[in-house]
Amino acid sequence: MSAFLSSSVQCLTVLVLFFVGGPVLAQAPESPPNRPLLKTGPASPQATVKKVPKADLNYQLQPPPLDFSPPVLTVREASFNWGVRMKGESVTHTFVIENTGGSPLKVERVKPSCGCTTVDFAKEIAPGGKGEVTLKVETKRLGGGTAKKTASVYCNAQRDAFKLTMEGKVESPISFEPKNPRIEFIRGTPGAPYEIKVRRTYDKPVEFKGVTVEESKQDILTVEWKEVEPGELYTIVATPAVPEGASMYRTVELNIQTVIDGRALDIPIRVSIRSKSRLEANPPSVYFTRKNTAKLTEGSPVTKTTTLKSLDPNHSFQIKDVQVSTEDFTANVEPVEAGKSYRLTVTLSKPPVASKTRLSSKITLTTDDELVPKLTVNVTASFGKPKARSIGKTPTSLTRPATAPPTSKPGAPAK
Repeated sequence: MSAFLSSSVQCLTVLVLFFVGGPVLAQAPESPPNRPLLKTGPASPQATVKKVPKADLNYQLQPPPLDFSPPVLTVREASFNWGVRMKGESVTHTFVIENTGGSPLKVERVKPSCGCTTVDFAKEIAPGGKGEVTLKVETKRLGGGTAKKTASVYCNAQRDAFKLTMEGKVESPISFEPKNPRIEFIRGTPGAPYEIKVRRTYDKPVEFKGVTVEESKQDILTVEWKEVEPGELYTIVATPAVPEGASMYRTVELNIQTVIDGRALDIPIRVSIRSKSRLEANPPSVYFTRKNTAKLTEGSPVTKTTTLKSLDPNHSFQIKDVQVSTEDFTANVEPVEAGKSYRLTVTLSKPPVASKTRLSSKITLTTDDELVPKLTVNVTASFGKPKARSIGKTPTSLTRPATAPPTSKPGAPAK
């Protein structure tokens, strides 16, 4: 009996091993062909990949704490009126800014509306604290009458800028004749003296000290101060002397030095200077209208003229050569007054090809003048049917057609 039990246990053990261990061994995969063997040992630094925990990648916005208090910009007076000031004075005012919030108020920048205003301001204001923004307006840059200047304050308390305003009236104690001086002279010719009258208009005495030219432009304009009526009327004699290489248009600021009510004030006046070329064409360009070019269909050429002359009565010049940039036009020069003026005749002999409605060219005249060795005249011609004028005529779309008197509807009693 014991032998039977021993053999039964051995058979049962074999069956358990077959059903449990057998499948596990059967599921083990074979190594695929050409698969590299894994090496043991420390990994290469280049091959090391640092894994970031998922918790570190959570960037969700968190709500502010319940007791958070943002900065709040508060200005008791955002506008300042300086009343009436004399031109030439500087007006300075300090605005007080409060931070009535619970976080620091940071003033990023203060942007004035124009160059007339300069600023100084506190960069950061603590909660419950105060800061200052100082604005300065130079009235010498302003015209007479009412003036208004603003500055925009940008800070972390609000998205839009907060504006501060300075305004008031500006009066000038003197007047100028002419009000806007403009000097014109011919290059290569000494500029003629130009007079500007300066008159007192203030109801109190004004002490005049003289006139100065801004330092960077003293080579452009020289001035002389003359007294006509002491304390009342003076004259500025301005003489232009623009260098040859300078631009044609310049502006120079003169400062009238005065003492008013014990204060030294410089009152400015701007003088415009235009230096003209010694030689000019009048008119400066040649234009053939559609009405002019319509005559080309009749087989006859059309011509236009312009006059070349020297603006300096003591100067003479000669035209040495004439060149036309295209073959569409021809040019001819003949003297009107030898050495002083010439007539340039431009001829158009034939119309362009059908696809063109406009022709352009340049005529270059070579002279013996050292300041104006070349003179250019632009030429343009337009083609097509001239546009009819509609002045005094009623547009067709607005003309009502004549209508017959209305007829009575069927069945309606006749009127």
